[in-house]
Amino acid sequence: KTTSLQLQEEKAKSWQGGFKGSFESLASEGDVLRFKLVYFENDISDKIVSVRGVPATVNPVSYINDGDDTYKGWEFEGFYDNGTSYARTSYSRIRGKNVTRGTDLTSTPSDQFTFSVGTRVEALDLDLGWQAAFLQGRSSVDPTGAVSEDPAYNVHNLYIKWAPKAFEGFEARITANNIFDKDYKRHNSGIRSFARDVRFAI
Repeated sequence: KTTSLQLQEEKAKSWQGGFKGSFESLASEGDVLRFKLVYFENDISDKIVSVRGVPATVNPVSYINDGDDTYKGWEFEGFYDNGTSYARTSYSRIRGKNVTRGTDLTSTPSDQFTFSVGTRVEALDLDLGWQAAFLQGRSSVDPTGAVSEDPAYNVHNLYIKWAPKAFEGFEARITANNIFDKDYKRHNSGIRSFARDVRFAI
């Protein structure tokens, strides 16, 4: 590791604003609806990044200022529960750019929408449901001008949970992940997905 005496101090400014709401007894007595919407912006000036020399044994890691970055985005979360059935949803959209070079930040996450529904079978002490995540495809340009493409994908899971009232604190759960055996690469990592699998936990 080398000393980087020429570095400028990295500075960041951020702010966010939004609103949230909570309502009860809308469609049935005692049901609950909650939601939250947030917009945010983060500005980083003189961002510090590490640079590895070539070859690394001769030129070790050093640090440089990489210009100014900005992140803007918004997130939504919603939840509904009527005691027997419930649903959750979320959506996030974030955009990142190096404003000094005018290039996209490849580390910015893709737009993502999630949705889950479940139901409780009180007579059997069961809770079962479905979860889904949808990630939008994207393209980005790195500092060298190379364009990278991340295709869209969606993943679906099922779960069932048994928590018998007769055995307080006991819970058994079976989860089936990636039930359609989708083959995809996780955005920002390039790591291939796990194949369909079933997990049991107590």
